[in-house]
Amino acid sequence: MPLRCPYWLTGVMFLALLSTVSAAGNNAAPLPPWLDYEVDMPHAPPAEMAWESEFVDLARDSASDEMLDRAPSPPDDLLIQPEVVLSDFQYTGKEGLLPYARCRASTCTDASCCNCDPNPFYVDLWLQQGYTSNFANPDNRFNGPLTFNDRSNEYQMNQLYLSLGRRIDPQACQWQLGGRVDLLYGTDYFFVTSLGLETDRDGSPRWNGDHGPRAQGAALYGLAMPQLYAEINVPWGRGMNVRLGHFYSLIGYESAMAVNNFFYSHSYARQYGQPYTHTGALTDLNLANGLNLQTGFTRGWNSWEDINGQLSFLGGLTWKHPDERTTIRFAIHTGLEDPDGNNNRTTYSLIWTQQLTCRMNYALEHHLGSEENARLKDSDLVDAQWYGITQYLTYRVSPCQQIGLRVEWFRDEDNARVLGIPIDGVRGGNCYQVSVGANLRPPCFRRFVIRPELRWDWSDVEFAGLEVDGLFDDFSENYQLTWAISGIARF
Repeated sequence: MPLRCPYWLTGVMFLALLSTVSAAGNNAAPLPPWLDYEVDMPHAPPAEMAWESEFVDLARDSASDEMLDRAPSPPDDLLIQPEVVLSDFQYTGKEGLLPYARCRASTCTDASCCNCDPNPFYVDLWLQQGYTSNFANPDNRFNGPLTFNDRSNEYQMNQLYLSLGRRIDPQACQWQLGGRVDLLYGTDYFFVTSLGLETDRDGSPRWNGDHGPRAQGAALYGLAMPQLYAEINVPWGRGMNVRLGHFYSLIGYESAMAVNNFFYSHSYARQYGQPYTHTGALTDLNLANGLNLQTGFTRGWNSWEDINGQLSFLGGLTWKHPDERTTIRFAIHTGLEDPDGNNNRTTYSLIWTQQLTCRMNYALEHHLGSEENARLKDSDLVDAQWYGITQYLTYRVSPCQQIGLRVEWFRDEDNARVLGIPIDGVRGGNCYQVSVGANLRPPCFRRFVIRPELRWDWSDVEFAGLEVDGLFDDFSENYQLTWAISGIARF
């Protein structure tokens, strides 16, 4: 169906504006560390995405084993100064390597604070597709509460993802202007839509098809624009970044971007307990070495338009140990989310990532959320709560092979999130899942990764009033076993 409003043109116009105020660069960005190119996310990438470099041998003679365990080695095109050693390169957790070796003291009093990126413009494109086999073979072809790989026994082109923009150096000592626009086409679009952009206020599709198998008749395949923002570097203090527009949330560990996840499927916390996107303003202030503070305001959860005239608060605090083996991130979002602007919804996530050895990584995510007047109990409206814990453990078998384990407990205290029926008579509220998977990269094609995954789910949710005996197999079972395989090709 034709687009009602040419929102996608906004991103093209924005990039054209950037090109008039900045020197043109090479449109092809260098290949970043695999699974670590989430330049949109202010927090660090998942710990299990261990960085693998084909240039390790280059620096092995000039760095200790301990240093090689904790930091990536620089490509040889950056080693242009004889006195430069591995420690002069910083692994930022956002864009990989900052080429500090190109810095010159003539630009800054401290060479390490210079903006030295000669090619700030970039284009990133990848394709993810997969297949999920459900051993119960449900008649409705849906994998119960699983999302993203939500279709059972059916091929899915999950996302053809295009990201383009202009990078800024968060540690530069001069003003900089950057920005980014992301476009996602595929079956994943449905889970990153925003109210007022891809959907109308009643949740019906705005520019995608409306005769599909999903809620509100949404089509199986569609187009979404999860990010469109301008970014400014302010040379104040130790550095401050200001983001204005539509961007991914600080909340949560997993990402909507396939290249930033170890597993094909997603956790319950990611889909039911946390927002994906916001529209508003966000600042990221470097308080000290390894310590950053994020503060800002938004129009609410997954919203392009403000439905009640009330702004919400988004904030976070990130701490990284000097040896970069330990990271702790806290993020919170709170505000009035109902159309009348009367009921507060608050959620936070606390994430600890730890490099246990040079091959093994661990991550722990705790989250909690609550919403006022979201549950009907004894004819009165009361608050609803949800919370849980998710753990991740990965092990690098070889430079081209990783294995991983994910264990989750999600408690939907009032059944307002997963089942979505927060009334008396619904029993249970616990959801558990265990996922075992691998990341396999062909040695001759490092831009491609194959991800097999075996997942077991169990829940005690039941509702006799609607003949709901469980969340799986057309609401007839309380457990589910799925096997999936996906592939990501990066161009």
